[in-house]
Amino acid sequence: MIKEKLTEGVKDLISYLAESGMDAESEKVRNLIKRKQMQTNLQEYIEKHEKWNEVSSLAEEIDFEKLQDYMKKEFPEKIDKGFFALKESERTLWRESLIEQICSYMEVETKEARERIKRIICDSLDIVHDFYKRDIEEKDYILMQELLDAFAEKTQGTEKEENVQKGSCINIKFLTNSIQCSSNCVGREKDIEELENLLETNDRILLSGMGGSGKSTLAEKLFERVRDKYEHIGWMNYTGTMRESILKSFLLYKEKCSEERIELIVDWLCQYGNNTILFIDNVNADFEKDECVQLLNGKVKMFVTSRTISLEGFQTVQIRSESLTECTEIFNSYYKEKRTEEELKEFLSYLDYNILLIELSAKAAKYAEMSLNQYIAQVCESGIDSVHDEIYTNYDKKEDRIIDRILRLYNMQGLPEEQVRILQNFAITPDIQLPFLYREWANLKKKDVIRLVRLGWIKKTDTYYEMHPLIKESIRKQRKISSQCCEDMLKTFYEESFRNMSDEFEINYTKKLIMRSFIDYFWNDYEIRLEDVIHMYGMMCIGFSEYDEAVKILKDYQELLMKNYPEEKEIIGEFDLSLSFVYFHAYNYKEAEKYLNKVDEMEEKEHWLISEANKFEYYNCHLMLACKNRDLDTAEECFKRICENKTEGYKFVTAVVNMTSGMIESGYCQKALSYMLKYQDEIEKRLKKRPSELAVFYSNLAISYVGIRRLAEAKKYDSKALEIRKRVLGFYNRDTAISYEAMAENYLEEGELEKAWESVRNAKQICEKIGISDECELYQNILHTENIIGKKMSYYLI
Repeated sequence: MIKEKLTEGVKDLISYLAESGMDAESEKVRNLIKRKQMQTNLQEYIEKHEKWNEVSSLAEEIDFEKLQDYMKKEFPEKIDKGFFALKESERTLWRESLIEQICSYMEVETKEARERIKRIICDSLDIVHDFYKRDIEEKDYILMQELLDAFAEKTQGTEKEENVQKGSCINIKFLTNSIQCSSNCVGREKDIEELENLLETNDRILLSGMGGSGKSTLAEKLFERVRDKYEHIGWMNYTGTMRESILKSFLLYKEKCSEERIELIVDWLCQYGNNTILFIDNVNADFEKDECVQLLNGKVKMFVTSRTISLEGFQTVQIRSESLTECTEIFNSYYKEKRTEEELKEFLSYLDYNILLIELSAKAAKYAEMSLNQYIAQVCESGIDSVHDEIYTNYDKKEDRIIDRILRLYNMQGLPEEQVRILQNFAITPDIQLPFLYREWANLKKKDVIRLVRLGWIKKTDTYYEMHPLIKESIRKQRKISSQCCEDMLKTFYEESFRNMSDEFEINYTKKLIMRSFIDYFWNDYEIRLEDVIHMYGMMCIGFSEYDEAVKILKDYQELLMKNYPEEKEIIGEFDLSLSFVYFHAYNYKEAEKYLNKVDEMEEKEHWLISEANKFEYYNCHLMLACKNRDLDTAEECFKRICENKTEGYKFVTAVVNMTSGMIESGYCQKALSYMLKYQDEIEKRLKKRPSELAVFYSNLAISYVGIRRLAEAKKYDSKALEIRKRVLGFYNRDTAISYEAMAENYLEEGELEKAWESVRNAKQICEKIGISDECELYQNILHTENIIGKKMSYYLI
């Protein structure tokens, strides 16, 4: 089938590979895996890492003796099974599976230790890769792999290459991080067994029940029960859309950009049918309408929990209430003090036998330093009157009563203001697991957080914080939340450290979800102005290449301002400036100029004076567009204005980078180089925490050196830019493609044709994946370079 799609040039290469005796070569490479030198390299690397155990945190510590034993006995055989797979997708999945297997072998319990092992194994595989590339014959084999990957891309037509073939020996058991099951699941064995049997005949099951009825706990226990029955299994907390939930939770394809990653994961899931099951907690009533859910319809099993009664296409199971005996056992697991059975029975009835209320009240009673009878009396006599707001359309009266009970149990009256601030911070976060870093972001005192964890307000596991949605609801009803309670968190997000996109994807994405939740909560509160927060969120979206979302929220809030505050034209104009900035980064230069022209018109007609805070953004936008249009005179005038405004620090070096980009576009490489060398130390210092922008600077340096034929320096800085972009932006990114194309030209100049071919192939693959059109200048440059290299190697693709 594939050969029919190949051009004559591709057929020639297939013939070449066949003549090379790939099977024999593969066997030869497998036999060489135990070479003493490679084993020595690996051992030295592991021993070097072991020294860091002395200074690592407790969470990061791992058993290096056990790891060394694995690397000597098991690792070579594991290499045989996937390292030499011909398809890139198979090699990627094998690598992720290997890491999971080693973590299981090592009995790793903490996220920090897991990440440490992951780094060690990835580096070890790189050592193996480099070891074979040094040998001519093995290097040919590696090259064959890369060429076959290129041909698979070239010949797939409208068909997508299968990321994983059915029947593959690759076994990625856990698609997400494992979960920490709740201990209090009393008397549910029969329920779990019934749900397990139901999964045998149903692909989609909804476990429905009121908030606090124990749905999540039951689902967690079922997850543990069936985990060995399925080839692949995953657990997700629903974050509003399936797309965001997958990006937040899945372990696959982390090195890819968001759009590419979600496409690859969905395609991967579609390969396995009933061999895969996803547990999704706390979905909403629109879940079945979600685009990703519809794509996965009939492809994977789904077990979801929700407060909604039914979902189209799902078999509904209504969770039953716990019995008095079961509720008593749950209460006793927390509260050990003396009490009479009668008073406890009366109290449990007051709590509607709701699991959440029972756990919360038991924890609160434990720390109340009074008898249960006194505590019950206090709960019943204090608190807020009955809540009449309808919480959900389903079970409205009983839901209201449960909220009322939570309000009485968890009344913030009497709590110190610092603890109230902490609760309000948590109450407006999205319904996700928050990393421990959240305490630092929001500047929350550890002792106060611990106190609230003990009282049951906040749940804490080994790796994250969490607050039950019903507790959040009760907090929001007790007191109007002020935006000031989140000021510390906002200041942290404003800092330069947020733009350090070298952080884990999950951490940065969590920050984005928190900020969006903050905006949604205060959106209709006209007493709170969100301009600064909206501008910042737009910049966050640019960091994830989510330009459409940035444009939408900026336009929506601008429209809200025009409706409610039409007289504040300056503030409205600032949104035009932000929109111009977003469109520029989205490569929509026409719209960028349109919105910047609107700012110019307002300045001219309305005599609007650009505020000191926005002067840099204004002149910088003009500078960027002038450079793009190769209007060097205008660019220099804007740069002069920026200097006159005494711009310092990060903003100034950004202007230097933009200015030199314009000089390079206009052909003034020597002039650009003199600017960059003059400010190089300052630029590297200021952009240290903004690596993607530092990569632009290095790329500009390289281009300038090429312009004056200093090729060694050009290669040096192109290499630096490429490494940063791969690490920070990921593989499938336009800037990464630019760096690969530049490296291809460097290697071509030096006669290193194999490295040149590898680089240009990567650049082309990126462009095709992210949708860069054939007419784009970058793509044309790549094709031209590929043409030259291909002819020189006699591997030219028609």
